[in-house]
Amino acid sequence: MNKDLILITCPVCGQQYLPSEIFFPDDLLGKPTEIVKDDSGRVEFFLGDEPNLTEDYVCDNCGSRLKINANISYKVDLVPNEFEEEYVTTFKRPKKLKLEESSLFD
Repeated sequence: MNKDLILITCPVCGQQYLPSEIFFPDDLLGKPTEIVKDDSGRVEFFLGDEPNLTEDYVCDNCGSRLKINANISYKVDLVPNEFEEEYVTTFKRPKKLKLEESSLFD
């Protein structure tokens, strides 16, 4: 079993649950139907259902009533660009020619 797996454990009998057994994805994450952002990309408001991070559940093993609060956190890392090397374009221009001046009216 994956050691990073998050399990919900009943404090009375030790019965374990996966979060998907307790929470419905649309309830846990919310279900926005329209998101309005300002010019800088910040969310001003949204229409739709807000996330519900609290769920009441009755333990399947011992019958204890449980109130489960989800604490969701996100870690954002920058992924290095594949084309990180800087590309430099150079132009190979021919050398300037020096032309002699001559008078057209002589």
